[in-house]
Amino acid sequence: MDQAPVTFRLRYGRWLSAVTIAVALSGVGGLVATGDVSAITRYVWPLLLLAVLAWTLFWQPQLRIETQGLMVRNVFRTIELPWPAIERVDTKYALTLYTTIGVFSVWAAPAPGRHASSSATLGSVGFLPRRMLGVGGSIRPGDLPASESGAAAYIIRQRYDELLEAGLLAGVEPGTARIRLHFPLLVSTAVLVVLSALGVWLP
Repeated sequence: MDQAPVTFRLRYGRWLSAVTIAVALSGVGGLVATGDVSAITRYVWPLLLLAVLAWTLFWQPQLRIETQGLMVRNVFRTIELPWPAIERVDTKYALTLYTTIGVFSVWAAPAPGRHASSSATLGSVGFLPRRMLGVGGSIRPGDLPASESGAAAYIIRQRYDELLEAGLLAGVEPGTARIRLHFPLLVSTAVLVVLSALGVWLP
């Protein structure tokens, strides 16, 4: 049952991170151009921290739905989940995966606000399975197919059901469900936080 991978990213994340990084690097360039060594050593670190945080929070988060399972790249860790490890999918605040190794919110698939729910039309939810609808045919904002969380949840549930019906969801093989921390990113962020604090607070 090989199917093409589907990737989800923050809808405006890359645009926002690119603008923020450009502004931060422009500030660094301005500091260097002044030639003021004291100002450079004090204020270059907060600007670099801003650039790193923009990339970390808005550029790198990703959800990839593959034949063998899901790859969730959040801010400081990546979670790899084979299909049998997934127990339940929720969309209350963001796409949330209940699995055999824990509960994980997917940074790349946030739920929309209440306005999106109130403006949803019958046509936009008519193709959803009945089990995704609430009392009276209501729908949770996070399940709206036009939202990141709703679109991702729909594909995950659909593929999971197909595998379940085909009898392909056996037990989880050891080591296939795992969490990897982004150590280089964690270390570099911590160092920049310390240097930023020292540069701003020390006389």
